[in-house]
Amino acid sequence: MAWTSFNKGDVFLLDLGKLIVQWNGPLSNRMERLKLAKDIRDRERGGRTQIAIVEGDNETASPQLMRLMYQLLGERREIKLPIPDELVDCNQRTAVKLYHVSDADGNLMVHEVAARPLTQNLLNSNDCYILDQGGIKIFVWKGKLASKEERQLAITRALGFIRAKGYPLSTNVETQNEGAESAIFKQLFQKWMVKYQTVGLGKTHTVGKIGLYRNLRLRERLPSLPEPSPVDVSPHGIPATFALLKHRCVTLNALGLNQT
Repeated sequence: MAWTSFNKGDVFLLDLGKLIVQWNGPLSNRMERLKLAKDIRDRERGGRTQIAIVEGDNETASPQLMRLMYQLLGERREIKLPIPDELVDCNQRTAVKLYHVSDADGNLMVHEVAARPLTQNLLNSNDCYILDQGGIKIFVWKGKLASKEERQLAITRALGFIRAKGYPLSTNVETQNEGAESAIFKQLFQKWMVKYQTVGLGKTHTVGKIGLYRNLRLRERLPSLPEPSPVDVSPHGIPATFALLKHRCVTLNALGLNQT
């Protein structure tokens, strides 16, 4: 690796074994800064590696680390700006391939599974895969049922894959865990379905049906009252219809239901 590989839009790691120096480009993604070195430390080094961070927009705050980087990478010139996505070669962006990588007898074995268009069913939960986006970016997909050793070695194998393909050591590597894939990763597949995902609007309940149910329950609680004749008159000379309505109001209040 050399300073010429750096740009302001990515995160770069200088792996020294027991120490990983992470240089954050001023324009890099914040989530990428938090995940990259930590993922290598926790998943592949068992938490035994120390991480030292250099912020690209505040390098003076890390003078010792900068001296170490100058010693290892040599003299530095102006760091270049990131290449906008729209300027990336279209052929590279569409040259997406999926690989299954294994380490048989200490030898890195790379097997091409499929080329674009890719389908989700190509990914097996028992394995780990490398998705090569034409050398622009490398995705490492880890199946949830893959062995602990397989998952821990996934990034190491990705770096070996980069060297085998002759890609720059500054090639961006991003980890994808099954069930927590990023939107960018999913877009590289022809169709991506999420477990228990609802298709369409689903089943709905209308206010009218709920209101009808409550009204039926209210009728069940009211006592049966005789329907009066329009000409009936109560003993007090009050029309029976009015007396019946008054009786209903008293009944509703007794049941704890207010009706206006």
